[in-house]
Amino acid sequence: MKFNFLIAEEIRPEATGKFTILGLFPDSIIIVPPQENGNAAGRTPQQIERLAILITASDIPISEHKHTIKGIITPPNGDQNVIKFDLGQKVFEKGKSHNFIVQLKPFTIQGLGKYEVSLVIDNQAHNFQFSILDKIS
Repeated sequence: MKFNFLIAEEIRPEATGKFTILGLFPDSIIIVPPQENGNAAGRTPQQIERLAILITASDIPISEHKHTIKGIITPPNGDQNVIKFDLGQKVFEKGKSHNFIVQLKPFTIQGLGKYEVSLVIDNQAHNFQFSILDKIS
């Protein structure tokens, strides 16, 4: 199987099978400036207004049964505050790619560092990473 992973502010599927992607985060790195108002001066913001993830799977073995598909986002501080989402069931067809979109509005920031996104197909995890940083290294 082959996978492509994109992270942006918003991803909209179109009737033609294409996607409109707004606010793509290059290299899967999100830079959040420190807050500057009131008592929160110099602190990491609590939320990002919106976050969207697109995972495209291709070269998937053909199946005649429905696969259970789930997703998990694990923050840098570990498994305690994972975000889980159900992507339903899908039969994989010959020669077709399959797209999975997750829209999180808002997305709660649980610390700076690397987040892991797992696409779980029938209990087999396929992992991707993105980072939330407060400056470019």
